[in-house]
Amino acid sequence: KSLNAISPSEYRREEISLAHKKLIWTIIEPLRQIQFLSFDAAAAFLQNTIDTASSRIDSGYEVELEIQFAVKYAMAGLRALAL
Repeated sequence: KSLNAISPSEYRREEISLAHKKLIWTIIEPLRQIQFLSFDAAAAFLQNTIDTASSRIDSGYEVELEIQFAVKYAMAGLRALAL
């Protein structure tokens, strides 16, 4: 079944929303300090990282650990695209 086809409880929806916001904000501040060869490419890679981490969080993986992994992965990739 697709994750989009599953309707989580209201409590779970709030938990998921909070986890997504926390994930994004942990990445935004360091991102502001980097200049990129191609911001479009950096944004696409970052979006895919966030989507993957969000999907894993939605599937029940531990929130804090997934956020930590996503931040490390995203920052390494973004630094590779930096000037």
